[in-house]
Amino acid sequence: MPAGSAPRRRGGTTLIELVIGIAVGGMVASAIVGVLVRTLRAVSDTTREMLAAREAQLALAPFALELRSASTVPEPLLTDSSAAFSTLVLDGPGCILPDGRVLIAKRVDPVSSGGAWHTLPATRDRALILQEQSGLHDTLDAWSTHAVLDATTSIAVHASCPRPVGSAAPAALLTLDPAPAGDAGDSLVLQVVRRVRWAVTRGGDGAWWLGRRRCDADGSACDPTQPVAGPFLRAADGGIRLAYADSNGVPIVDPATWTDVALIQLWLRPRDARGPTVGAVRRPGR
Repeated sequence: MPAGSAPRRRGGTTLIELVIGIAVGGMVASAIVGVLVRTLRAVSDTTREMLAAREAQLALAPFALELRSASTVPEPLLTDSSAAFSTLVLDGPGCILPDGRVLIAKRVDPVSSGGAWHTLPATRDRALILQEQSGLHDTLDAWSTHAVLDATTSIAVHASCPRPVGSAAPAALLTLDPAPAGDAGDSLVLQVVRRVRWAVTRGGDGAWWLGRRRCDADGSACDPTQPVAGPFLRAADGGIRLAYADSNGVPIVDPATWTDVALIQLWLRPRDARGPTVGAVRRPGR
């Protein structure tokens, strides 16, 4: 090295530069990871929210289906935690057969010929036969009540019944107790109803569920409650509950009679939902 010249610096980074580079790179990586974590968390929260809303909608569907088919006789019993009513199994014209059974034909065109089928009748259902002398159809006094002992389907033509009932197929053949008054071939107007009870129930895990149970025709005994959907938050936390309103949308705190109610609301709020899902069902005839 010549005398008086400064030492030459070798190429590369110093330790200080390396430490600074590592620190800056760590900060950038930490920021990127933070953004990814927040994004994944937001996606996860949105997914849970969507699944919770979907679960609530699926829970509302069977409740709304049965409620839209509710019969006005006998009158339903409504509270903020349960709704007991008779859902319509079938409705239409029929006639008495020579063996005492009742034939109910499935109408091809309910608009022009009347009648509707929702499912096949079964034991524990109740048949309601309209009394000709009564002009009021929305009270139990207007109908004679009969227990369904047996129900089968038939595609045969029954000449003893007037057309189109006797010639329509398929049809339901009902054995009733007591047997309907009248002679073979007499026409009838009847409903077959099934008593159900939807209720807010608390499971063994302490969570709140929407449950359904089928009951005897007179409501005296019911099957064990079967959970339909849940778990949901309790009513006090804005969760599961039933609510009612009149035809103007004014809330009814205590529905004293079925005729006061025009709208039934089922509030469901799953645990992961930010807010409740509300299903509103307008009762039949309103």
